[in-house]
Amino acid sequence: MSSTALAPRLRRNASRAIANPPGARLYRGAPGSSGAQSEGAPWRSLVRYITGWAQADPAMIAGAAIDEYRFHDPLVGMFTGQRLSRYFEFLHAQFDCDGVRTQAAFYLRGPMDGCAQGEFTFFREAPQLGLIGIARILVGPRGVMAETVAYDLNMATEMLRSPHVDATY
Repeated sequence: MSSTALAPRLRRNASRAIANPPGARLYRGAPGSSGAQSEGAPWRSLVRYITGWAQADPAMIAGAAIDEYRFHDPLVGMFTGQRLSRYFEFLHAQFDCDGVRTQAAFYLRGPMDGCAQGEFTFFREAPQLGLIGIARILVGPRGVMAETVAYDLNMATEMLRSPHVDATY
């Protein structure tokens, strides 16, 4: 799925167009910024990050994130950008069955209204895994800094409740 395919889903939230995302004022006039091109850089990183999750591509996700990026799934563990592939390996180990590989794609819809500057909340869904929840994504001037997820409790989340994966090393 390309980022243009995501655009219709992200085009509008309840009251704002994607061209004026919440928190955009945070980046105007930041040190080292020069005009409109740098103002949109964090938002472009966020769109690339969302596309990476939709494509289940840990390299694309890490490419949109800063070096100090952390992804936290409280049911699985904490992951750096360099170790995010372990998260996808864990999902496949938990959800693949009878030699059939599941699609570990996550679709993020939003952002939701009421986001703080630089922090965005999205509805997060992995339909083939049965996971539904919320993602809080922190975006800075250089890209995505962190994400924390919380899932609705259902049978699919029970499959994640095994020993945590420690992928921060």
